[in-house]
Amino acid sequence: MNPIVLVGHTLRQHLYDIPELSIGDFLIWDWRSCVCILGIRIPSVSSTNETFIAGICKQVQDPPFCLNTFRKILAHPYVPAEVTRAAIAQSLQNANNNHAFIQVAKAAAKDKETQDLYGICDSSYGLMIIVLQDAAQSLAKKDYNGLETDLSRCPKFVSDCQNALGSKTTPQILDRSRKQIDLIIMSKVAEGLIKK
Repeated sequence: MNPIVLVGHTLRQHLYDIPELSIGDFLIWDWRSCVCILGIRIPSVSSTNETFIAGICKQVQDPPFCLNTFRKILAHPYVPAEVTRAAIAQSLQNANNNHAFIQVAKAAAKDKETQDLYGICDSSYGLMIIVLQDAAQSLAKKDYNGLETDLSRCPKFVSDCQNALGSKTTPQILDRSRKQIDLIIMSKVAEGLIKK
């Protein structure tokens, strides 16, 4: 005979009057020892982690991109300093990829004006890479003022590139810029959750 028996309907109704209990609560009865244990459902770590990153991701332009990125790059449990470190690392990787993309586009441009506009983007992303590297070092040193300063400078680099290209902005550049901004926001929001 199975020693675990779920709570019957009548007893369950009485248990619902206890605010800490929910429909998933159960009563374990071990017939051999006649010991009764009340089990209370505690939110799972996974649920808490999802809530944590969802709170960050609701502040970006593309929440699914944010959620998918965090799920790919983070190990459980999520803690603000680790989430910040991972978001900065992903932002830096993205900036490097964008920088390489812009350099290829600059080399492929047919006219000097377009090359010069991509040159502004090349400089902007080059500077952002340096600033994101500084941000990673600031986080490692727990220099939160330096970290905040570094992260607050990054959106300007993206907007400088977009503004320079103007009507010559391609859908690829727009998508890359949006993702870069989202990664910066993810880093900034996570950093704001670190207990200092």
